[in-house]
Amino acid sequence: MYDRVNVYEKHIKKKAMELNELCQSLGIVSFMSFCVYDDNQNTEYKNFIYGSASNGIKLSDDQIRGHINVANGFQTVPPGETLDFDEYIGNQEVHKGENK
Repeated sequence: MYDRVNVYEKHIKKKAMELNELCQSLGIVSFMSFCVYDDNQNTEYKNFIYGSASNGIKLSDDQIRGHINVANGFQTVPPGETLDFDEYIGNQEVHKGENK
């Protein structure tokens, strides 16, 4: 079991809040995530965000939005060729016929 809730509360939380407030006041888009607990079934994170879209900041490569999505439970897919589902199914049917 991993339990750093008390350590986080005592040593990290106040500094993370101060840093997040500083990023807000300076307009620096940011994302911080701290893993504080895991009991082999559940994991708990403390996140601090100063996001771009919600603050009217347009970024050409907004990687922080991706970090936030992952923190919210979205799964990542590596960049690559986009598959055409109809083409994929068609190829599967062709390969099935080869096994006869």
